[in-house]
Amino acid sequence: MVAIMAIKVHGKDSHAGRSIYNGLTFSAVGTAYYSNEEKHSLSLIGGLTFFLVGHLYYISGFNHSSTRKFASSWSSWIIPISTYFGVFSIIIQFILPSTPFEWIVPVFLYGTVVATVFWKAIDASLATGHAESVLGALVLAISDFILGYSQFVGPIKNGQLLFMVTFYLSQILISKFALNNKLLY
Repeated sequence: MVAIMAIKVHGKDSHAGRSIYNGLTFSAVGTAYYSNEEKHSLSLIGGLTFFLVGHLYYISGFNHSSTRKFASSWSSWIIPISTYFGVFSIIIQFILPSTPFEWIVPVFLYGTVVATVFWKAIDASLATGHAESVLGALVLAISDFILGYSQFVGPIKNGQLLFMVTFYLSQILISKFALNNKLLY
C-alpha cells in the first residue's frame, strides 16, 4: 500500500498528501514492530513510537485537507469536539485503570493523539464531503483500542488478527480519502 501511495504522491506537491503518505509509512513500520513474535517492551515501545508519529502525520494531513471555510460558527465545532471527548473517555475508562504506573502518562498522551486524529478526520470529512477520513479514523481508533486493551488489560481472543485487520482497513480508508480528494496525484 505504501509503495502504491509513493507512486501516486510523486508529482503532486501537497502538504496534506505528504503527511498522509508519511503517516502510512510510519504506521507500516509500527506494525512490523508489533507483529514481532517475541513480544517484549522494546517491541512495544518501538511500535507505539512509530504509530504515534504516523498518527501525528495523519492529524497534519487531515488538518491541511480541511480549510474550515465551510463554517465559522461555534456550532460547527460541536460534533468534532464531542466526538473527541467521547473517544478519549472510552480510552480513559477501559484502558487507563489497568495500565502500569510507568505507562500512565504515555498511554494518556497516546489516547489524546488518537482522539485528535478522529477529531481532525471529522473536520476533514465535513470540509471535503468525503467520509473515508472518518471511517478510517474510527477503525484506526478501534485497532488502537484492541492493541491497548490486549497490552494493558488482558488478552483478547484472536486479538492479533483483529488488530491487524482493523489496522489495515483503516489504512485503506485513509488512503482512499487521500486519493478521492486528489491529495496524492
